[in-house]
Amino acid sequence: MDNQLLSFLKSLENISFATPTDSDIEKLQKLSSGRLPAMFIAAYSKSVPADDVEYGDFIFYGIDRIFDENTDYVPGTNLLPLGLFTFSSTFDGDSICFDMNDSDFPVYQARIPC
Repeated sequence: MDNQLLSFLKSLENISFATPTDSDIEKLQKLSSGRLPAMFIAAYSKSVPADDVEYGDFIFYGIDRIFDENTDYVPGTNLLPLGLFTFSSTFDGDSICFDMNDSDFPVYQARIPC
């Protein structure tokens, strides 16, 4: 079965990709306590955006930026202990995150309070 996330990212124009290292994938797994959706890990294990990917109102991140968003930047650093894993954002700074507490891994937009 084709990975829809990877197919979507690869369909965007002028995006450079990198092959992640085993260390990169371990970093994601450790950060998420091994609770990320299989589809996400499968996509990011094959190919990751080398830089931020802008699409419409959203920015999709590479592994280093995902790590930073979940450990150093608000709201991601406040959301991760709640089981919400930031992998993207809006241009306004809202986090787009997986809910790792739900086996269906719904995606939410977490707004930054004004």
